[in-house]
Amino acid sequence: MLHKKFELYIIDADSWDEIAVSDLIKLTTSADPNFVQEYDDSGFVAYDADGVKVVVKKLNSSESFWGADVYLYIENNTEKDITIQARDVDINGFMVEPAFSSDVGAGKKAFDTMTFM
Repeated sequence: MLHKKFELYIIDADSWDEIAVSDLIKLTTSADPNFVQEYDDSGFVAYDADGVKVVVKKLNSSESFWGADVYLYIENNTEKDITIQARDVDINGFMVEPAFSSDVGAGKKAFDTMTFM
């Protein structure tokens, strides 16, 4: 048996004010508790310092609905939850604001997408 725990945060889409937080939700599955997920951290290492590693996996401009997507692998090897965002993005001399904000828990890994409209 594998046990997972999480909370749901309900946030106002306009103001980002917290509306509610659920009680701790506990799920039990029949998954093998000895299973170890393998991670592919190959690609362009964009950042690797202070216990955080960000790897650019690929750029996809043909399959994205909204625009070009940059796929990222993120490791948080610290003891604190972190949020990673992109700022001051310049593409060929034009400042752009990609859609990207990734929350990664302490000691966790994530695969996320940065989208350019």
